[in-house]
Amino acid sequence: VSSRAFAGLSPSGGDAAVPLLDLLDHRRGSGAPKDVTYTREEDGGVRVVAARGLEEGRELGDTYGARGNAALLVRYGFCLEGNAEPDGSSNDAVTYAGGEGGRPAALRTGPRGYAYGGFARALDRHRPRRDNGEAERGGGEDMEDFLDLCDAEEDDDDGFAAMYEADALSDDEDEDDKDHEDDKAMAEEERGALRGLAVDLLRLRREGYSLRGSRLREARAAPPGSRERRAATLVTSEMRTLEFFERAARSILARIGDSAGVRKEEEATDGLWEDLEAAERTVLEAQIADLVGGYLAVRHPHILAARD
Repeated sequence: VSSRAFAGLSPSGGDAAVPLLDLLDHRRGSGAPKDVTYTREEDGGVRVVAARGLEEGRELGDTYGARGNAALLVRYGFCLEGNAEPDGSSNDAVTYAGGEGGRPAALRTGPRGYAYGGFARALDRHRPRRDNGEAERGGGEDMEDFLDLCDAEEDDDDGFAAMYEADALSDDEDEDDKDHEDDKAMAEEERGALRGLAVDLLRLRREGYSLRGSRLREARAAPPGSRERRAATLVTSEMRTLEFFERAARSILARIGDSAGVRKEEEATDGLWEDLEAAERTVLEAQIADLVGGYLAVRHPHILAARD
């Protein structure tokens, strides 16, 4: 019953079932403008009006909200292919709980403002932990500071980036040596976290789904609305998200001179990335470049400066 309810349309302001209005199918994202608007009247009725000019005979749609395919499938029984907003951000998110600890990360593809938070938290899960479960350097509020820093594109001394910055130079030679050793240790910690994340995301794609490879391709070719097609839509979205962030981690490793950033032949995908439409692949690759560029701008600005 709740899947058919409309928020705020009951006389008391709560949820209400509205006959006929609940027949509208879900439409959202790029190329799916709103067809109708509706309001509750003082007499308890619901007024529905066209939100724009509509051709006669058109099947009307409504939005059920910015929901991922997992939520749409569980609550309404369908999935959307290309479930993204006009700005290119996906409504699908994969909860990542790999690594050694920390908060689970919601991995979501899209422009950097959407993708960076999940990436940073996933990376944090692969950093060494203290006995209390916290990351040895940074984490918690430091992570939030880092995300704010990335969104603002400012060069600040707070956040995740500050974990790796050298301490103020000391006139004492012993202190200089210690700072140098700390920098080396923190740089290796960073590379280790990036490697760990990339390898684990690859493992999840290989071992986390029974529907993969040729079976996934067959399911994606099944009739629209079929159980096989719905399953394929959900799995494709999740595997694409995992590969998106794996590619970002490997790209960063390659840019900072770590050979782990180079994809080995045995680490080739099942062809999912190559099966994407050219336009979709171009958008995703641009988003990966944006994510990587933001990370390097904060962590390794000298790399971007050398390129320019």
